[in-house]
Amino acid sequence: MSWWSRRRQTPLLVGALVLVLLLGLWGAGTAGAVPFAYLPNSVSGTVSVIDTATNTVVATVTVDTLPNGVAVTPTGNRVYVTNSGGARVSVIDTFTNTVVATVTVGLVPRGVAVNVVGTRVYVANSGSGNTSVIDTATNTVVATVTVGTTPAGVVVNPLGTRVYVANNVGSKVSVIDTATNTVVATVTVGSVPRGIAVNPTGTRVYVGNTVSNNVSVIDTATNTVVATVTVGTVPGGLAVNAAGTRVYVANDFSSNNVSVIDTATNTVVATVAVGTGPQGVSVTPDGARLYVANTGSGNVSVINTATNTVVATVTVGTGPIALGIFIPQWFLLGVPTLSEWGMILLALSLLTLGTWQMTGRPALLGVVSTGGGAFLRIPAQPLVRSVLVGQLIAGIGLTLYGQLVAPVAAHDVVGAGLAGLLLGVMLECSRRTQRP
Repeated sequence: MSWWSRRRQTPLLVGALVLVLLLGLWGAGTAGAVPFAYLPNSVSGTVSVIDTATNTVVATVTVDTLPNGVAVTPTGNRVYVTNSGGARVSVIDTFTNTVVATVTVGLVPRGVAVNVVGTRVYVANSGSGNTSVIDTATNTVVATVTVGTTPAGVVVNPLGTRVYVANNVGSKVSVIDTATNTVVATVTVGSVPRGIAVNPTGTRVYVGNTVSNNVSVIDTATNTVVATVTVGTVPGGLAVNAAGTRVYVANDFSSNNVSVIDTATNTVVATVAVGTGPQGVSVTPDGARLYVANTGSGNVSVINTATNTVVATVTVGTGPIALGIFIPQWFLLGVPTLSEWGMILLALSLLTLGTWQMTGRPALLGVVSTGGGAFLRIPAQPLVRSVLVGQLIAGIGLTLYGQLVAPVAAHDVVGAGLAGLLLGVMLECSRRTQRP
């Protein structure tokens, strides 16, 4: 084989290799990758980083005074920690485990939640009776929404269209429309609600009521309570698994256990004894393990959700409290991360370019991406070549944006694919107008 023939095969071989590696890494990443858990220690003023593969603390990040609320982006690249003593939110870069920004919010911030695409963070300010909306691109407060009295827990639905805030005083949940940043509904629940969680489809919200010792189940279509489940004493933190089949409720001092609710029947099907004063819970993306922050005993209980037994105990800082999601929930993304989409477009473009060079005629696949790579037969060689260049540029841009800025949703992928197509057509038009 001549040097030229080998050179013509290079894009094909490189594209195939990149695509195979991506598919392998993607499958391993979504099915078997193990995330980290981020536990705020209220007395220590730190965040313990737990490797859930080994159940060991691998880093400790110093934040502000009295950290208690926590939210991790679904991709796990940023962690937002509320500091009740300093009226601030610490922003942690998980690649370096360092605080990269501090955002001033309302008084006594407690619960915190981030939307699925990582562009907005919502902070419940218990002392000022409102919710701060943070733009994650600039780490600035862009809106303040008045809610009920003494708001505590907060959660965002998977679509990012609604925010639910549990208000301690008045026993109500405020429903915020994120498009207008206004309260559009108020739902009466049990006595002194604190923890709150939403299922993966966004159809149900679960609220832990600390004085009435039960969980209110809200139908989000009607904003009404459709069930009330009796649990242990002072239920605080709540978490829903990826399948939406189980809700885990941390029952604080005197109970010192976790109630497991079957969402099909809204009944408690198991109770698991843990450490002293459990207040925060988060489940791993695969649903296999539940992590429980025990404030009184200064440790984290790890529960095997198949057997509902404690399989490990991890010592962390003093007074771990985790009002929010402290383990990244990858399943909420629903699509690959932006960097993965960019690399897939790049690999497919290289494959098509290699096929075109090898055969000397239009490739079978035109690589016109519409959100997942819908392929069209395009007979014009120059147009195919121009579209490929446009897709290559779009793929590289997607990759860089995903690595340096933030993940995106499916509609952003569609936009990038169409932008690459448009760029290719423009390049071809420019080439033809310059033809002698």
